[in-house]
Amino acid sequence: MRPASRRDAIRDAVEELLSRSGAFRSLPPERQREVASNTVAVASAMAEAEGTTVREVDFPGFVRDLVHGTFDAIVDASIRQMEAYAELVAAVAQSVDRFLEENVSDDDARVWLDRTLPGIDGAGEATATLAPDAARRSIAKTRQQLLATMVLMGVNRALDCE
Repeated sequence: MRPASRRDAIRDAVEELLSRSGAFRSLPPERQREVASNTVAVASAMAEAEGTTVREVDFPGFVRDLVHGTFDAIVDASIRQMEAYAELVAAVAQSVDRFLEENVSDDDARVWLDRTLPGIDGAGEATATLAPDAARRSIAKTRQQLLATMVLMGVNRALDCE
């Protein structure tokens, strides 16, 4: 097959494939020409590299598989993001007591007390004279409020992107 007729065969196959797409038909004419031209260029390079024609390569099947693979990857990523979001929201929605038990240790309370009350000298002296449970509860509330704020900011950002 002559190079010109090979390119014609590729162009015909691309036009046939793209004409079936409602999304492609909804593009402005200039954008349609650009997409078609770029697709022909890619298909021609593939066919030339393989030394075959587009009909032998099953270009429509190749494009279909590529689109399905891309779509599946996007869906999988969206599912993973939604699962991570669900875990974050669940952590924020916990009661303060449960959040405290799961996320704030006695060591966190000791460090917080020692930093918050620097006038008390001596290792652990602040934790010996003050209730560590009150410190843990304060830390848990602050962290939970910070998480809630982050979730709201994320939701607002997601809504702005739509």
